[in-house]
Amino acid sequence: MKKNYNNYFEINTKTLTFNLLSYLLRILLMSVGIALLGNYIVQIFFENYNIETVNAFVEIRTRLFLFNAVIIFIIQIWFTSLLGNILVSSLMTLLLSVLFGFTNGQKALFRSEPLFPSDLLMVKDLPFMINSLEESSAKLLFSLLISILVLLIVVIVGIKKWRKSHPIKFKQSKRAVRLLLFVFSSIGLIQLLSFHNPGNPFKEGFVEVGYAEWQPHSQIYNAHRNGPIAAFLYTMSGDVVAKPEDYSQEYIKRIVDKYNGRADETNLTRPESMEDINIIYVMSESFSDPMKIKELEVEKDPIPFTRSMMEDYSGGSILSQGYGGGTANIEFEALTGLSLETMLPGMTTPYTQLASKMNKIPTMLSFLPEDYYYKTAIHPHHTQMYRRTEVYENMGFDEFLYNETMAHTDKIENNPFISDGAAYQEVIEQMEKTDKTDFIHLVTMQNHGPYSGFYSEIKNSVSGDTDLAEVSGYIQGLTYSDQTMEEWIAKLEQFPEKIVVLFWGDHLPSSYGDTIINKNSLVTKYETPLFIYSNYTEVQKDLGIISPVFFMNEIFEATNSKISGYHSLLGALQEQLPAFEKGIYVDGQKNEVVQTRAELPTETQEILYEYEAIMYDITSGMNYSKQLGFY
Repeated sequence: MKKNYNNYFEINTKTLTFNLLSYLLRILLMSVGIALLGNYIVQIFFENYNIETVNAFVEIRTRLFLFNAVIIFIIQIWFTSLLGNILVSSLMTLLLSVLFGFTNGQKALFRSEPLFPSDLLMVKDLPFMINSLEESSAKLLFSLLISILVLLIVVIVGIKKWRKSHPIKFKQSKRAVRLLLFVFSSIGLIQLLSFHNPGNPFKEGFVEVGYAEWQPHSQIYNAHRNGPIAAFLYTMSGDVVAKPEDYSQEYIKRIVDKYNGRADETNLTRPESMEDINIIYVMSESFSDPMKIKELEVEKDPIPFTRSMMEDYSGGSILSQGYGGGTANIEFEALTGLSLETMLPGMTTPYTQLASKMNKIPTMLSFLPEDYYYKTAIHPHHTQMYRRTEVYENMGFDEFLYNETMAHTDKIENNPFISDGAAYQEVIEQMEKTDKTDFIHLVTMQNHGPYSGFYSEIKNSVSGDTDLAEVSGYIQGLTYSDQTMEEWIAKLEQFPEKIVVLFWGDHLPSSYGDTIINKNSLVTKYETPLFIYSNYTEVQKDLGIISPVFFMNEIFEATNSKISGYHSLLGALQEQLPAFEKGIYVDGQKNEVVQTRAELPTETQEILYEYEAIMYDITSGMNYSKQLGFY
């Protein structure tokens, strides 16, 4: 009997088409389910396991929830197209969701900010960050990861056994489907990576379809309001500073001429040279003033000597850029005079994102007489965090001393971090060793959290609605820091060379908890001690509350040294706006705190706009200001 090949071909074509469509449909349906589950997992972690809050978000902001899930859907499709197995790719996507959600939640809990893309650059510090977790959180993360990994292994083994007994049909055609999915998902991922490009469909979609509302000054708001994934995308890197509408060489020249002229006037009364003055920056880890915290009762002042230094010399407080962390950002502002307030949301950690540009940015080092100063950075910890090795080299430091190269690495009892006393001794020996005037930038580690179990004896009574073991350990660490500071200053008093020290705390610890912190003012949450000491001349000034970007100006004033046009601009801004960060502006004219630029006087806004234009020129523009001799 003659076979009907036309009917045979038609039947097999229909079968092939049906199987391929079925295969594609299974992938799409499974991916939709995984995307919704993955996004729900992310939000559960971010909202600190508050299911009611997450369910309310899903109900009230359904479109935003779905739009966040679309991002996971694209990633899931991309994994499936690469691996060719929906079960394995689903488990990988869930594993990624757990990691992203848990990390996001922990950062929000301890730092009051969500996860940023720049945080991924610190993956080498994962062991250090895990050690910093509370024991319960670390156990939960470990259990979840082990469970998913075990399930992944079981699925892979099961699939291999199944495939041996069930040969795969339509293999070539399935590859074509996978290739199609790979192309479309890859296009989606490329669009996600260019989130801030004009006309980006995802960024426009979040607003037009999901009704997202972005607040550039508050990423934690964006994460709660629009979803953690949306907030993560919103902080993708783009330009450093928004381009001013009237940016041009002529406009920058007008600013340069204006403030170079003012600098010349200031310098007429500043005859001193800095060539023989050792300058020491001390940024003390988590050093703050517990006596300012409302609803926290501390039996006795843990920092009496520091308080006396603030009263007897130039003293005040700083408005920190971070809460519970963000050390490198405060350090960046202090060394450069460039404020993160003016930067776009995607620029979250300049040290990691601008490391290669540091040699083009004005810093305290670039204003020191080159032939006279030996410049040393000291950080008693390892070098991976924030790409400090590369940053310090590009800034112009001659030497970077860290935990493995320091001569002094003593610790206090069970505290795993090198003590302040060891770090201060390193500073003195470095000054004795060099044959030039020294600029030393010290970033301490002693008071890095967590704090419970560090010390055998707690010598100060603490009460309040907080984790008393954590807070008591932290305050005991402050006491040791204060005592060590007194001993160090006594040694500097006898040092045969001129010295000026600028000391400040980088941020508050996160140990107080939301219950207490929420009963304090917004400024209190970001306010830490500051003083300037000199062993050769009187420096006494009420510094009030200032931002770290103004530190250079205070050093030049304390040493009666000449300034550049760049510092003249900073000085004019400091008069009008002595302290400012995103969402917090201390109005110098009215001596009050406002939360938006629009609430500031017109004159202040104009100077802030000039400052922002110079920042754009330096970081993203043509750097006309440097060519014109502004710095």
